[in-house]
Amino acid sequence: MRGRTAFLFFNVLVVLLSLLTGLRVAPGPDILGIVLAFYVLFVLPGFVLCRILGGSFTGNIDVLCFTFLAGLAFASVLVTVGFIPGVTLTTIMSIGAAVDIVLLLFEHRLSAYRNKHSFLELLGLSLPARRGDRRRRVAVAVLVLLIFIGCFVLFYENGNLSVQADSLDHLSFIRRSIDSGRIFPGDSFYRNGDGAAFDPRKGLWHPVLSLWAYQADAPPEFLWIVLPSFLVAIALAAFYYFARRLLGSDAYALLSLVCLLLFFRGEGIRWFTKLGFSRNVAQILLWLGAGSLIRYCTAGGRRYLGATVLTALIGASVHLVYALWIGVILLAICIYVLCIERTHLLRRRFWLCAVLQAAALAVPVVVRAAFTVAPFNEIHTHRQGMLVLSGGLAVVDPVEILSRFGMVFFVALVLFPFLFLLQRGSRARNMTAILFIVPVALVLDPVTAPWLEGRLGYLHYRLLYAAPLMSMLALLLAGLGRAVFAPRRLRPHRAGRMYGVQGERRRGESPSATGTSSRASSQSQRLRSIGINIAQRSVAGIVLALIIWFPGLYSIHAMKNYLHTIVYRDVEIDRPYISLFEYVGDAIPDHSVLVSDPRTSYILSAFTDHFVVVTLDQHCSPTDTAAVRRLEGVRDLFSPAVPLSHSMQFLYEREADYILFNTNSLERSRFFCITEPGEYDLVLSKFRSCPAVLRPIHSADGFYLFEVARDSLVTASRNSCVERYADPLVCEESAESPGEVPETVSGDTRRRDEGGEGKWSERFEEGETTGGHRFVVGRLLDADGCIELESLTIEDRAPRPGSVLRGFFCWRVRRTVAFWFPLEWTMRLDTSYPKGSFYRRWYGKQYRRGIEAEHDIKYRHTRSGPLRSGYVLPEQWVPGELVRQDFEIPLPDTMARGRYTIRVTVRRPAFLENRIIGDYLLDEDSFHGELVAEIQLRNEG
Repeated sequence: MRGRTAFLFFNVLVVLLSLLTGLRVAPGPDILGIVLAFYVLFVLPGFVLCRILGGSFTGNIDVLCFTFLAGLAFASVLVTVGFIPGVTLTTIMSIGAAVDIVLLLFEHRLSAYRNKHSFLELLGLSLPARRGDRRRRVAVAVLVLLIFIGCFVLFYENGNLSVQADSLDHLSFIRRSIDSGRIFPGDSFYRNGDGAAFDPRKGLWHPVLSLWAYQADAPPEFLWIVLPSFLVAIALAAFYYFARRLLGSDAYALLSLVCLLLFFRGEGIRWFTKLGFSRNVAQILLWLGAGSLIRYCTAGGRRYLGATVLTALIGASVHLVYALWIGVILLAICIYVLCIERTHLLRRRFWLCAVLQAAALAVPVVVRAAFTVAPFNEIHTHRQGMLVLSGGLAVVDPVEILSRFGMVFFVALVLFPFLFLLQRGSRARNMTAILFIVPVALVLDPVTAPWLEGRLGYLHYRLLYAAPLMSMLALLLAGLGRAVFAPRRLRPHRAGRMYGVQGERRRGESPSATGTSSRASSQSQRLRSIGINIAQRSVAGIVLALIIWFPGLYSIHAMKNYLHTIVYRDVEIDRPYISLFEYVGDAIPDHSVLVSDPRTSYILSAFTDHFVVVTLDQHCSPTDTAAVRRLEGVRDLFSPAVPLSHSMQFLYEREADYILFNTNSLERSRFFCITEPGEYDLVLSKFRSCPAVLRPIHSADGFYLFEVARDSLVTASRNSCVERYADPLVCEESAESPGEVPETVSGDTRRRDEGGEGKWSERFEEGETTGGHRFVVGRLLDADGCIELESLTIEDRAPRPGSVLRGFFCWRVRRTVAFWFPLEWTMRLDTSYPKGSFYRRWYGKQYRRGIEAEHDIKYRHTRSGPLRSGYVLPEQWVPGELVRQDFEIPLPDTMARGRYTIRVTVRRPAFLENRIIGDYLLDEDSFHGELVAEIQLRNEG
């Protein structure tokens, strides 16, 4: 009784202390506030709810998993109170503290009613019948606690905070939610944000983090970097729980856990630094939900049925991709119960669980769909990351899968048939195989993949996250290990049966003859068995070595890199940005609108309370119909060739207060707002050309800040105080381009040798013009028939390897080009290479690469760049006007000497590159382009 009373008073004191911290009455260290809030929001309510609803548990791992699940459910339901108008985070925090205390009192009375007086029960330990069992459970509880503390220390302040990821998107949301007091702020990026600007992909995990940071009185960025410290042990427990239910063995589950730390998603242990993302929290919930589903279907138990339904409800509320994942798992288990293990009880349990899960999933899905009123914009709906096979057949590009899942996925895919040879008649084998092959078939099947990609977009390939890859890899490793270290041998009773059968067959022979022949036959069988054992051992050893070698070495390298990060605490955001944020926070009024390039804007939105105009690439809302117009306006603002007067209306509509120009060597966005380093001075001159509109107020560390005089925007545009500062480069007058593709590809009268396909004569008739050797082309190069290359001029047609190939294009736009992903040009230099008897055209690219690697020589050089005429992008060109674009292409020292053809193409790339099957095999791939010129690489001297 004293133990339960002490437990009650201790927890009430912690709840009140956390509440006072959130009310800013009892401030303390940030980490202490985060720990208290974590305990009050997740651990305490989750544990008490499990005690009230779940009764005793089967083990300490179950305690940790169900406590987190119930705690997350409690926090998720709590933040939904914020939908009520006028309810702030302070009110939600106070309601949560009151509910915690009520739950504690109720559990205290319930425990007294049940007459359970053991304090160990309050720690999740069932009252054991034997003292040895109690000691074992206490030892496991201590071990789990030590693992949690070890993970906390190992991952402390190592949460992924990178511009490359969407962590800054989460930080912007959390900061704006705390600042505005709304659980779903529609203006987390933009001052004039509306329903369409709100990202419908965000779920309840984001408001939970907002409440957590608010109650802890801690900066959102600090909470984000310490999140893995709290979630790593929970993720490991959830995965172990899933693997144990799927494989039915603690040894297999532990081996799966090792594979998780080494190989998961191609990152291994580094993946755990990204646990703060809602998609990865949904992954934890998927392990809990799938484990409970398998446990209920195979062994029953109402508490596991309830866990599957609750996990489905919370998982889809955290991230909609959970509904896709659990849908794939339900489809796989449906195939399993219909085709493999067709027992009545298993089917009845599965259909009951499937119906209840579908009902639970429908609630958050319908609510989310109600908020998604606008159609998705073209930034999110274009095809990307696909490999086109032929016609309408396509799959996810293997390169994209490699970047997301690592080499281990392909190793497991190749070794998948071995699973049926090594694990015979096993339920774990059969269920693991089905759970693995169903998502793989949906992603890699060329018939279903295009249909799914058209409806799910780039989320299509993420169906592979539902595949139990680590569990299947554990089964393969265990089976191969047994084949290597414990091969089968011919059993004595089988040898006896063989002797008897042979004796019966030889009744007519003399005993001595029969015995002699039997011994010879048994010795022959024994030698054959030994030979088979050696072959099995050899094959299994080779396959096992391949698994350890290919993905294993990469995983060890990744783990070493992560340990280096832990020791040296590498900083993702550079010091100049931190000083800029400090200045912007002190010198600029709160909630101002800053216009900058997408990358800098993305950082500003996360670390300041100011609004921005654009975000980085696909981090804008899919339903934001104004995203493309904003990107176009910001790109024109930072173009030195577009007059400032052209951007006045845009600045006025976006309520811009300041313009921040970043000249640091920060990698630019691949799409939109492309400002080359050589244009920085011109952009600054453009901004400084009208001080009545843009007043410079700060310049340091490569950042230039201008204040926008909004009252002067309209009058400045009307009075034309700002003119075009830099004109696009215009090509010289040239001869008319031919109407058809002639046999002579340039103005220097080079002709093909008759009967020699692909050969060129050795005769050069230079046909020089001012600036170098000019080749008349006059061909449309892009797929839309808009961009024409009128001519190509090269300064030196006989450069040396290691030099720079210089020249310029003369482009012409035939009709208006829409603002979309920027057009890119690609120039390819090709020469002939030795082709032996093994050469075949259908794998010519790989053949050439093999020769290049063997002899350290290059027979091809490709260079791409944005299509622009100095400073203006194609959609700003005047139709019919010739525009000039200079290029400089460094030539590698290892390029082979000889005659090179030059091919040029124009294409519009996707965020994730789309390819055709020939891009991996054929020399004539999608970059091959049109033949436009020829040069000669000469020897030194």
